[in-house]
Amino acid sequence: MKQKETQMQYALIVFETPFYGPKEIQMPDSLEESVAKRGWESLSKRLRGKAKEAKGIQMLAENVYLIPLDNGLPFLAESIQGAAEKKVPYRVRFFDDDPQWFGTWKPSTPSPE
Repeated sequence: MKQKETQMQYALIVFETPFYGPKEIQMPDSLEESVAKRGWESLSKRLRGKAKEAKGIQMLAENVYLIPLDNGLPFLAESIQGAAEKKVPYRVRFFDDDPQWFGTWKPSTPSPE
């Protein structure tokens, strides 16, 4: 029996972020933690700017993006390349249909800060 081929429509990329706790209880950063935080902050800033420029990319959280693959492949590629450069761990999940269970977040809605 021949399986129906489906084309992936969306990618969900989730970046692992360093822990940020309340300032009054944070211990001094080790050099490794400090580098990880700076790397994530740099990547996050760059991605927020790129997501605003691209059509249809949804920022679901500071570290989570839903990307339509029909026009978002450059953003996905740049996200992965940036994560590799800054040594930020990430996960990608592909969907063959619009994942309705993510709610009604619109790219024009201000990003969560």
